[in-house]
Amino acid sequence: TISVIRLDDKSSQTISTGGKPELVHANHDRTRLFISNFLLNKVHVLDTRRDAIVHEITGLDGPEEAVLSPEEERLYVVNFNRSLVYVYDARTFEKLPETYRVGNKPIGVAPAGKSGKLYISNYGDNSVSVVALSSTP
Repeated sequence: TISVIRLDDKSSQTISTGGKPELVHANHDRTRLFISNFLLNKVHVLDTRRDAIVHEITGLDGPEEAVLSPEEERLYVVNFNRSLVYVYDARTFEKLPETYRVGNKPIGVAPAGKSGKLYISNYGDNSVSVVALSSTP
């Protein structure tokens, strides 16, 4: 379940997802949220203007975190069970060809501004992977 709490009037609502929604990341203007759901192996895309799920990225294997590139052209999804980072087009949500193998049981991901690097924290081997990204969106 995703809880939506309106700060102005303290009202709330829930959005049913099933599974185990975990980490939430927003785009720059806060109109889209990307919510990883580990148990259902998907990432929910939520439109904050409608408070509704508008897309689900499926076919994952233990997604821990999903974050946008600084330019918001790509979405990076960390897959805990496969030790991979998948890359998606952030507008169409189509899987892009690049996939990055990282350390054991990755749980966190952060793009480093315009450096062209992605940093991934790996729970399984207590390491941080540094990935040089492709320059083509």
